Amino acid sequence: MATYASMKIASQSAQAEEKRAQERRKALVVLIIRHLCDHGYVESAEKLQAEAQVSLSQTDAADNIDMLSILQEYEEFYEIRFQRKPKLTRKVGAGDMRSTSEQAKLPNVHRATGGRKKPGVPGSNNDDEGGGNGGDP
Repeated sequence: MATYASMKIASQSAQAEEKRAQERRKALVVLIIRHLCDHGYVESAEKLQAEAQVSLSQTDAADNIDMLSILQEYEEFYEIRFQRKPKLTRKVGAGDMRSTSEQAKLPNVHRATGGRKKPGVPGSNNDDEGGGNGGDP
């Protein structure tokens, strides 16, 4: 009898953990969509909403949270904990490319858009290498 009860508790615990993981993923998608909308990437936000089947009209980010504040808090935490700034991006060389199967799943943004300009940043292209423009994307 104890074995059945322990198996039932373990199953319920696993189900609860999976539910929390799904809620986290949905919250992350909502935060990303809100970030895209707030920074002028409306088409991308609409496509992500359609693909993820999440709509900001049904679920939106809370008033006190956004992706930039999360990133800033993470950077502060990391710097306090490890006495150095976190490395958030990396340069990708020819030998560092994604696997062929991963690469095939991704659209070729540079070829499809012709180096589309970033909104609000005159003269900047998305295909620049630095990425560290010090401002919003």
